[in-house]
This record gives sequence, structure tokens and C-alpha cells, in this order.
Amino acid sequence: MKKLVVKLFLIIIILSALANVFYRKYEEQILKNEVNNLITKNLAEDNFNTKIKTNGKYIEVESAIKTYLNDYSNNVKEILVIINDDNLKSILSAKNYEIDGPSFVNTTNYLLTTRENFNTKMEKLIELTNEENILSYIKNKDLSNYYEELYKKYMLKEQFKQEIEDSILDLKQSSENINNLIEKEKKVIDFLIICKGWAIKENQIIFSSEADLATYNNLISEIS
Repeated sequence: MKKLVVKLFLIIIILSALANVFYRKYEEQILKNEVNNLITKNLAEDNFNTKIKTNGKYIEVESAIKTYLNDYSNNVKEILVIINDDNLKSILSAKNYEIDGPSFVNTTNYLLTTRENFNTKMEKLIELTNEENILSYIKNKDLSNYYEELYKKYMLKEQFKQEIEDSILDLKQSSENINNLIEKEKKVIDFLIICKGWAIKENQIIFSSEADLATYNNLISEIS
């Protein structure tokens, strides 16, 4: 009788262990499928705050991955709003000269605020790519090392890391371009503030001095 009880106990242990193995494989496959779906998304356009598909503690892993990517994506989108701002493109238009000149208080404030806001958001985005910040999304969740390593597997060793690094390279180039544009536009505006011999006629800027016209054209040519 005792032998039978021992055998039954061993069988239960084995079955429990097998069930746990199958459970982990099943949940890991669901997580892997979700990650593969996320990889196909565009960080600059898509939504990463999608429905959680896993169960148990895998929920924490999936949620951490999606929360990080959603935060990163939202920061990218905010930066792109600044990059694509029509106001930034119309600073050197005759219409803006006429509306805000000759003191250009609003234009100057806009350029300085935009540059500060843009660079602050870029710094925040770059900080998000630090390994410490990436791992902070899975910390303090009362998870075993197994689940933390599973998170690291996807966020630090696979395609997400490469995609994030590629997006940062693109945005750094855009950052340099935007900062250069703002600096050169500000030079033009600063010149117009100092130079009083200009006016807007028939939607064009004209100068009373050939020297001022040449200076203005040189400044504009640096932007083109």
C-alpha cells in the first residue's frame, strides 16, 4: 500500500512538472507571437499599447515590453510633430515678416522655445535607450530571474534593440538638421531685426540697400 502511495505521489510530481513545462512553452509561444507582431510595427506611427495575450506572470513580461515600446513610440511621435511643424517651415515667409516684423518677438520666442523643447525631448528619448532604463520596466514586479531574463531576451538581445538603435540614428540626424535650421533661421530674423531698411511689397521682401539685400541672400542661401 505504501509503495502504491509513493508511486502515485511520484506520478503526480512528474505530471505536475510536465504540466508546468507545457504551460511555460505555451505561454512563451504566445509571448513570442506577440513580440513578432510588435516587431512589424512602426515606432513612429503605430500603437504598442495593445491587448495583453499571455497569462500568469507572463503578463508582467508582456506588459513591460509593450509599456516600454509605447513610451518610446510616444516620444518619437512628439519629436516628429516638432520636425513636421508647418510654423517652422514658414518662419522665413513674407507673410510672417509682415505679421511679426520688424521686432519679431513671437518668432524669436517660437524658435527658442521650439529648440529647447525639441532638444529636451531628444535627450529624454536617448535616455530611454539606456540599458538601465530599459530594465527599469521589469524591475520591482516580484518576478523570478526566469521572467526577467525572458524580458531581457527580447529587449536587449533581439530585433527590438536593433530597431530602437536604428531609430535613434535617424532621429539624431534629424536633430542635427532641425538645430541647424533653427540656428540659421534665427540668424535671418536677427538680421531683419537690426536692419531697418526692408519692407514687404507684393508678397516679397525688398531692401533699400544693395548691401543689405546681399547679406540677406547670403543668409538665405545657407539654408537652401
